[in-house]
Amino acid sequence: MFDRELTKKLADLGGRIEARIADLKQRGDFSTVHAAAFADIEARRAAIEARMETLVSGGDLGAAATTEFARDVDALVDGFEAAVFSIDAQAVRAG
Repeated sequence: MFDRELTKKLADLGGRIEARIADLKQRGDFSTVHAAAFADIEARRAAIEARMETLVSGGDLGAAATTEFARDVDALVDGFEAAVFSIDAQAVRAG
């Protein structure tokens, strides 16, 4: 159960990242700073997903690892939301 829940959370985050990038590009507000921030978040998301998939496929995803992954995913989502908030706040100040 836990691996499906975390996998879904990571997939949802990937979709949110892509949607936000598309939105910023459409508005003409996608800067190199935004690109770097989103690339970092996406790289961290992909690394967590790959680590988790490796452990799940090997049958080694125990309770401690699950807790660690859940914290990593939550921190990643929080980081994404903080980045989005910062970008939106900058747009409001500039606009």
